[in-house]
Amino acid sequence: MFWNNGFIQNGSLESYPKPASSGWIYEVVRVMNASPVFLPEHIERLWKASQITNIPLLYTQTALIEGIFNLIREEKIRNGNIRIQAAREDGTIQIGFIPHHYPNLADYQKGVVVSLVNIQRTNPNVKTWNKEVRLAADKIIHNTNVYEVILTSPEGFLLEGSRSNLFGLQKGILVTPPLDMILPGITRQIIIDLSRQRRIPLREGTIHKSDIGGFQSFFITGTSPGILPIRSIGSFHFDCYSSTCNILRIAYEEKIQNSIKNIISSGK
Repeated sequence: MFWNNGFIQNGSLESYPKPASSGWIYEVVRVMNASPVFLPEHIERLWKASQITNIPLLYTQTALIEGIFNLIREEKIRNGNIRIQAAREDGTIQIGFIPHHYPNLADYQKGVVVSLVNIQRTNPNVKTWNKEVRLAADKIIHNTNVYEVILTSPEGFLLEGSRSNLFGLQKGILVTPPLDMILPGITRQIIIDLSRQRRIPLREGTIHKSDIGGFQSFFITGTSPGILPIRSIGSFHFDCYSSTCNILRIAYEEKIQNSIKNIISSGK
């Protein structure tokens, strides 16, 4: 089942835009214990994307939130990922559960392998369907068995993962690419806020691929992985037991639980 312009109906969410379509703006929300995590932040980002792209969304934020909770109850799915997608042509909206892949315990303990790909989103500040990026990333992940690919600019600057944001630790300072170059991830912003609360030094700045070897550790952040350490980028290997990463992971998990408690207390 999926929510289609105000009604829950049988069928599944469209996975790819039709050939004649210009695509979507969209959000992916993680559901844990039947609660959509950080839902207000995702809804707010969708509205900002609609303003940037001049796509008039046909439903209110309240209607979308009610639709999400109704879909969760109808599907009786307690854990998974939901995508909210709005057509660029007319702002019509669909909501449905999509396939997901969460890291396993070994991934968090040993870190994951990522690679670099010289490709860049055309409008990085908006979460919009980009067929070129998606297909190129999926092909590399499938053919090389890496967990994620990090997009790089033509000048060689690391940008973001195909489904994640990037942080590196260099001489005790967390570094993450600046907002004008990347998608402003929900998890990324939460990690920035948690770092400041815990007085962990952090700067938003460029990371060139020639400087990778000067970092002690890297991790990616996102809706599905949360905070996930990187074991290697190409020929470079990193410490997966960073105390900074562990502190932030514990704080992030607490933030998730608080988000779920707030939803439960609201009576949704």
